[in-house]
Amino acid sequence: MAKRILIFYLTKGTGHHAAALAVRHGLRQIDPSLEIAEYDSFSYGNPVLAKIVLKTYFGVLKTTPGLWEWMYDNPKFKERTSGIRERLNRRNAARLETLLNEFRPDLIVCTQGFSCGVMGDYKTRTGARFPLVGVITDFVAHRYWAHGQVNLYCVPTPQTRNALIAGGVSPEKVRVTGIPIEAIYKEQPNRAALSAHLGLRPDTTKVLIMGGSHGMGPMGTILKRMNKIRRPLELMIVTGINERLHHRLLKLQPRLEHPTHVYGFVKNIPDLMSVSDLLVTKPGGLTTSEALCKRLPMIICNPIPGQEVRNTDFLVESRVAVKAETVYDLPPIIEHLLSRTEKIAAMRARCEPLRRPDSAHDIAAAALQLLR
Repeated sequence: MAKRILIFYLTKGTGHHAAALAVRHGLRQIDPSLEIAEYDSFSYGNPVLAKIVLKTYFGVLKTTPGLWEWMYDNPKFKERTSGIRERLNRRNAARLETLLNEFRPDLIVCTQGFSCGVMGDYKTRTGARFPLVGVITDFVAHRYWAHGQVNLYCVPTPQTRNALIAGGVSPEKVRVTGIPIEAIYKEQPNRAALSAHLGLRPDTTKVLIMGGSHGMGPMGTILKRMNKIRRPLELMIVTGINERLHHRLLKLQPRLEHPTHVYGFVKNIPDLMSVSDLLVTKPGGLTTSEALCKRLPMIICNPIPGQEVRNTDFLVESRVAVKAETVYDLPPIIEHLLSRTEKIAAMRARCEPLRRPDSAHDIAAAALQLLR
């Protein structure tokens, strides 16, 4: 009888969702007979509250980012909100229990800490014995991840592993796999042919600009600042699901000095990264892992407080990325990097030990071992 696997993520269209899909593909690659389903655990368990929380989250990031920075991985905040989180976990688990009873999973994989905590508490409360896997999708694991009922953690780096162990997780439960990305990112297509296929100029330096799936950050200002760069450039900017931003940038396009391509939600990010010389981005775990796999040097701009600030620290310390403190610093940083080809080459080379092109397959293989 085919084994049944549930994958829980948080918020459709985000990095957590992309990670869930990558893990699903990794599982299918190993065993096509598996019965796999993935769900947004928060929206499924509490759809009204999920919309409120998501709206509040983006509101906090926009108006009072310092508040989120204080809340993120704060031991005092974790302790003071333990009762609220326990009640919330119980309420979500109650809604999810119907799904669990109907699907009867042999294994559950979670690509976000909230989902993992809900399932961990559910196992504690009910005595359920299904293996539970936590897949960490940032380079630093916050303290909400640690839970005694998790059977396996798949983490990005040895540093992440050491931090979990220092927080009380048993070493045998933590496997360094990388952040799960799609296998297509390890392909190395012919750059000239791909540029022609995409309608790009053959010999121009190309800069890719991304703001995550929601097109976050001052994207319009970034494009305007690119006018300050005197060397020839071709710009590609991806606005994700942010349709308002997409229309605004299309209107801005005629006032830009450099040839600029404005994309909305696209599925060919691997192609855009393959033809790019530099990536200007907010440092989400999935986007930066994909860039590392493509050996694409990064300029980090406008990181979200908390997880993305920590991702930035890791990438800058690894010398595969440079941080722009403000959008006004972008032109001189880009000019500096592009005028020193040996520096770009060194950044590309330093991506090599951080690349995890088979991460999704490795996570799937490690998770399936729990069923044996």
